[in-house]
Amino acid sequence: MLKERITQLTRGCCNWRLAHVLLGGVALALSIVLALELLMPVYVDSQKRPSGLSNHPQQIGRLLQMLREPPGDPDKVARTIRSGLFRAATGVSDKPMANKVIDRIRSQIKLQCVMKIGGEPVAYVNIEGVGLRKCRVGDSVEGLFTVVTINKRSVETTIIGHKVVFALM
Repeated sequence: MLKERITQLTRGCCNWRLAHVLLGGVALALSIVLALELLMPVYVDSQKRPSGLSNHPQQIGRLLQMLREPPGDPDKVARTIRSGLFRAATGVSDKPMANKVIDRIRSQIKLQCVMKIGGEPVAYVNIEGVGLRKCRVGDSVEGLFTVVTINKRSVETTIIGHKVVFALM
């Protein structure tokens, strides 16, 4: 019954037959292209390396060494993997949303004092809603900022890759 209905519909229309012929031709052309792709040899140019890897051979060596070592301390592995996850890929100075985030973080942080403990400069910052935190050069404080340098009356930090200086009032 279904076959009879289809033949009745296609009997009067030559467009269906034309469509079938065109689809068959496209399928034939695609199968020829596929066969040629599979039969053609792939030539590899040993002189060329990806541009990102050729600039840093020492990093390649370190990466290969890390991959050969069995995984030990999970915290060390996490620090290695996560070290660059939250860095800005581009400069954020001309991005209005980034500027708003930086201003919001800056407004929540107040530098309380700068002193030397054991000959090393230490800064105490008060973070709104968190409390007083001690920080040294290189510390990442609460995931908000990283301390770059500590001067006598100011602390230079980076927030989302943007340099921000907090000074004593």
